[in-house]
Amino acid sequence: MRTLILLASLLGFSPSLNADQNTVEALHICRLEAFDFPSYFNAADRLEADLLQGLWVVKDRNAQGDVYQFHPYGMVDIISTEANGQLSIETLMWKVEQRLGKVALVLTDSRFTQQIITMEATCEGLNAFDMDSLHDLALVLKPSISGSDWKRMKSCIFGEWTSVSFPSDLAKSVGCKPDPRSGISSMQFQFREDGSYTRVCETPSARLEENGFYEITPDGQYVIFYASGPSVNPAETYHASVVRIQHLSVGELVFEQPVHAFGYEGIQHTAVRSVAYMQ
Repeated sequence: MRTLILLASLLGFSPSLNADQNTVEALHICRLEAFDFPSYFNAADRLEADLLQGLWVVKDRNAQGDVYQFHPYGMVDIISTEANGQLSIETLMWKVEQRLGKVALVLTDSRFTQQIITMEATCEGLNAFDMDSLHDLALVLKPSISGSDWKRMKSCIFGEWTSVSFPSDLAKSVGCKPDPRSGISSMQFQFREDGSYTRVCETPSARLEENGFYEITPDGQYVIFYASGPSVNPAETYHASVVRIQHLSVGELVFEQPVHAFGYEGIQHTAVRSVAYMQ
């Protein structure tokens, strides 16, 4: 299917979905009316194309719902926000199949455990049913920022950034080993136009470097880091991490990022703090 979509795009037959979600909402029309699928697309093809439109959010009345970003190369990033505001990200494999006569999203983790979710497109988004937990879910498409605003953010973030200061309770972050109690001197980022980044964490006793690729999400709210080697935490390699963009302008950057600190008696706890960077 992914090969089919790529070929269709090259030939000029790519499906025209609601490319501008804000326009669809402004016109007060059902988003299904904006679909223009090729005649050869079956139900699974249509769902896959729908999922690739942008960010999907699980509607949850009691908490901020998980955010799903589906990639055409078969991976999906799931961004979760806990009650204390802590961000986490999980990357899974995904595909769409026919299961028991229904179209289903199949998620597979690194242990090859599968989660099967049947889905049906609606005017509001996607109605889903988790066949493992037997829970009903509803997903809505998260509005994206305009292409010009996204390009502006990309141009603003290019270059080298150095942390202005760390709050005192972050000085012993476990994210900068080898000694979690040695204290952080500074954190630096370098964002390049080719999509690569370098993150450097300096302590009085060590300089730890992480390299990989980064992505600003279509809503302009998050930066996802895909480490391609040893990270600033030596216990983790080839992983993804995420921060929330609080502010970004020329020469000014503020990330809201989760940090792991040590409290009384060396007990690890996690906090979310705003960290400012300047060029």
